[in-house]
Amino acid sequence: MHRKDLIGKNKSRRDFLQASAAALVASRFPSGAQSQRATAAPHDADVFAVPDTGWRLWPDQKAAWKNDAIYLPEDVSLASLPVNPPTGGWQVLSAAQGIPVTLPCTVEQYYWGLEGMRPYKDEYRFETADNEVKNGAYYGVSWWWRGLEIPAAFQSKRIFLRVRGARQRAEVYLNRQLVGYSIMEELPFECDVTSAARPGMANQLAIRITNPGGRLDWVDGGRITWGNATFQKSHGFGGLDRALTLTACGVARIRDCWVLNTPEPHRITAHAEIENTGAAASDGRLRLSVIDPATGRELAAAELAAPLSQNQIASFQAELHCPTAHLWDLDSPQLYRMNAQWTSGDSTATRAVGFGFRWFAPEGIGTNAMFRLNKRRVRIYTAISWGYWALNGL
Repeated sequence: MHRKDLIGKNKSRRDFLQASAAALVASRFPSGAQSQRATAAPHDADVFAVPDTGWRLWPDQKAAWKNDAIYLPEDVSLASLPVNPPTGGWQVLSAAQGIPVTLPCTVEQYYWGLEGMRPYKDEYRFETADNEVKNGAYYGVSWWWRGLEIPAAFQSKRIFLRVRGARQRAEVYLNRQLVGYSIMEELPFECDVTSAARPGMANQLAIRITNPGGRLDWVDGGRITWGNATFQKSHGFGGLDRALTLTACGVARIRDCWVLNTPEPHRITAHAEIENTGAAASDGRLRLSVIDPATGRELAAAELAAPLSQNQIASFQAELHCPTAHLWDLDSPQLYRMNAQWTSGDSTATRAVGFGFRWFAPEGIGTNAMFRLNKRRVRIYTAISWGYWALNGL
């Protein structure tokens, strides 16, 4: 659909924006109750799904941030990072502060125009052509927090918090202790919260989000400088994704597992990365299997030796062939589950990941170029956002 067809012959871009704003307001007041379901990493042995509901959001407008030092993942050492409590102290993160929100959401979803409406400055493609369109994004620090009842069964175990994504900088606090930091836009990261967690008791999880600015359109170019770092501008929203999880494990755990497809669609390589934080080596075995989640049937499996030295992180892989599996296709997006289970004596670590059997690749580049999905030619059609985001901007 062409741009002019979307807006209509008698509608200007400003009319379209106004109509979109009206729809946005209406969407915040649903006519009926909506179900809310938090998802966890599938089939982990000890996983607690942090609810998407019950969060509070508060823009900390007085917090300093513009001259902060920025830390890339390889530079993060939590012991040396500054601790930044809320303006007014930790006690302000209460039920009397801010507003209730459900994840995922952004500050702009609820506080657009909090600091006034201002002209765009290298933030919006049409800023020089339409002077009436103004920027109401909130640049600065916001706090996101909720109470947590960490299961008592997590006692004496290592506990990790997994965050699916945030923008831009996320500083994670559990019971007022800094347990995580990420500057990577909307990418997942993990926090070791063992020392701060109180299993079987009340806990408070608080995430300090800082939005330094960005683009409010589809333009991907441009850089922004913040403190000692220069990086891609990206979308100018500050927010937090949904489906956070807490996972408990012993001295050995499967840090990650993933599947790589191959040009033969029914054949995959299954991977697992295992960490041993114990003081002793461990002779373990790893079992990688493919499960049909609809039936519970195992389609293929491989078992291999997976010994771990003390304080070692090791990667293992195996090839699995599932000739009866249904291929993932646009019309039938069939998904399967790859289970990874490591055992050593009485110790067990598990993790799983969903995937589809498929192969997508170009061919004939420079001569008769085309895309093929599962060896069948496909055409790729894309849509441009034109700066009209969904409800929250993530």
